[in-house]
Amino acid sequence: MGELMTFQQMRHTKLWLAGQAGNWAFATYELDELGEGFDHIVKFHPCAGSAGHRHRCRGFPSFAAHPSVEVTLGRQLRDVFSPWRTAMAESFLRTRFAGSYAGGFAMLRAILITAALVVAQAGPYAQQGRGRGAARPATPRETTARVTVHDADGGSVDGAQVTLSGDKSGQFTTAGAGLVIVPNLIDGTYRVRAEKEGFVTLEREFTVKAGTPVSVDLVLNRRPPAPPPPPPPVAAHADRGASGAPVSLVVADFIDRNFIGREPMKESVVACSSLETVRVLQAREAIAAHAHADVDELVYVVAGEGSIRLGGETVTLRPSSLVLVPRGLSHQFERRGKNPLIMLSTLTGDPCTEGSASPARQSK
Repeated sequence: MGELMTFQQMRHTKLWLAGQAGNWAFATYELDELGEGFDHIVKFHPCAGSAGHRHRCRGFPSFAAHPSVEVTLGRQLRDVFSPWRTAMAESFLRTRFAGSYAGGFAMLRAILITAALVVAQAGPYAQQGRGRGAARPATPRETTARVTVHDADGGSVDGAQVTLSGDKSGQFTTAGAGLVIVPNLIDGTYRVRAEKEGFVTLEREFTVKAGTPVSVDLVLNRRPPAPPPPPPPVAAHADRGASGAPVSLVVADFIDRNFIGREPMKESVVACSSLETVRVLQAREAIAAHAHADVDELVYVVAGEGSIRLGGETVTLRPSSLVLVPRGLSHQFERRGKNPLIMLSTLTGDPCTEGSASPARQSK
């Protein structure tokens, strides 16, 4: 009996070492060897035989009186070994240990505790996949993301800056067809940002699952044109000065007293204010082309006939004709007939200066 139990202990040690190494094929073999060892114990040391052998079993209760130990070991074996091996082990335990047999309960208790320790030690290794037969952790599958950038009309946007962030980051630039291929992506969530001068920047989030390639379409809207600059502030009016004294006269009487005589031209200032100059012009000869840079001129024909040339247009003048000459416009006068051309000219926009220059001299 002692020799058989020594072999059983050695087999338990081998079973423990096999569990430590994760060598389940060898562990199954040792479990079979343990079964054969218990067969030999029952065969050569029976306990339920003749009355002559019953003295050997005194003081050693039946293992069936302790079913909790049997059930616990069976459950632990189920978690470690393959189903058919577990069934064999449970059947072996039930058939061999259900009745009394030759051998001390203390020895059986030591064996069962050793077997339980073996299973407890082997369990974590089986769950962690350690040992020569264990499966190695799977390498994450890598895939690509196809990012296409185009405008609202469907045209490709080349040269756009594409920035990737998330489980992997990087910067890319779209080439032909507005395309960027982002490589080596593992499962996870990413954010992509596309920007280019003249377009509104856009961000989009996407997810990679099960190593499946992903396509991301980004539509960039053109940035609206900048608003026009505000108009320049209106310049404040210059100091207009005093308005001057009122003037009242009869033009015909003034001309009788200041008639031109035989002179080619005569200019007489009849009214003067901070923004206007009123003159009487009498001409026997043509008045050369000239322009007033900063004032408008209003011409009223009092007597005589003639014409005024405004840029490229000629307008006939006769008594009661009224002509407005804008500032900066070149103009000239011509007389027709024997009588002088007499006009009332009002210059508006500049302060009046007594003894104002003649029209020919004001052409600058």
